[in-house]
Amino acid sequence: MKILISPNGFKNSLTCFEACEAILEGFKKTYKDGLYLTYPIADGGEGTCEILTKYSNGKYYSKEITFCDLTKRVAKYGFDKLNKIAFIESSEAVGIIHIKKEKLNPLKMTSFGLGELVLSAIDKGAKTIVIGIGGTCTNDGGMGLLSSLGIKFYHDETLLDGNGENLIKINKISLDGLNPKVRDVSFVIASDVDNTLCGDKGATYCYGKQKGANEQMLELLEKGMINFASQSKKILNKDLISIVGGGSGGGLGAGICSYLNAKIVSGFDYIESYINIEEKIKNVDVVITGEGKIDEQTLHGKGPYKIASLAKKYNKYVIAFCGICKVKTSLFDKVYPLCEKETTDFSNSYNKLVDISYSASKDLKENNNEIDS
Repeated sequence: MKILISPNGFKNSLTCFEACEAILEGFKKTYKDGLYLTYPIADGGEGTCEILTKYSNGKYYSKEITFCDLTKRVAKYGFDKLNKIAFIESSEAVGIIHIKKEKLNPLKMTSFGLGELVLSAIDKGAKTIVIGIGGTCTNDGGMGLLSSLGIKFYHDETLLDGNGENLIKINKISLDGLNPKVRDVSFVIASDVDNTLCGDKGATYCYGKQKGANEQMLELLEKGMINFASQSKKILNKDLISIVGGGSGGGLGAGICSYLNAKIVSGFDYIESYINIEEKIKNVDVVITGEGKIDEQTLHGKGPYKIASLAKKYNKYVIAFCGICKVKTSLFDKVYPLCEKETTDFSNSYNKLVDISYSASKDLKENNNEIDS
């Protein structure tokens, strides 16, 4: 039996690597002599750059940065020295998982430290910088990041700090101070989000509440994003609001695309270009994938959906594990949720996944003799 194990991370509980290990541990109890291929995946969110660093045989570097709450923090990024590509996880500088819930405030949070990581990577020799956008607590349109790279945002003659509450105050922008090192670098945004910058499905109204914004804050932040886009268009002659994926990372997508000429790519597709998972799917009997929540977002192109779609192209049997399942789809032959309803207790997730993986392997053994040949 040849089995491919290729899960996404389970948000707030297991990384994609841990999920892989747990599924493998469970399956090996039944299929001791199985041939296993393990390829953790991500689709632009947390874990994307860790995977890319691993698959490129890259090395990690550390840098003390200004974190989103203005404290100092040591952050890391990956670097593929051979190809001069750096992989930066936005959550290293603006990660919501690093901020206590009661401290969340998207008016005050800044993406400044992300720019510091960019400059550090350039100093290491990076000519291409891939930024994985996901799990952010900022809503500053990338104003903080751009400020750290030397772009200046003003209200009249007053220089503004790059944060959410200052977006609405911008009435002048200067590109004169942009660090010349940035001009020779290509930027890629790995994202699984197609939200635009503004509107009901934009950065603010789609994700602002989970970042700590109340209704009053949402209105202020949305007006700020509209002003940021308007002022940017005057100097760049680019329409930030129309950028598909521009709303990712609290508007980081729009800011990086417009000011640094980045291109937005599917995080999964970028990873797939390294590992060619389609070739591996062709040569196995069973494909296993999964993520924390299988829901409508999954069916809009997230990693497990793409893995399953490739598997069905070659008529493979597909098993999906998840924390909770909210939708049904014929792409998965069998879905095994860890929980019947949503929970905030993730303390035993690894062992639960091992156990349910073991159950799934027994089901496969008993009910799919045509596969187990």
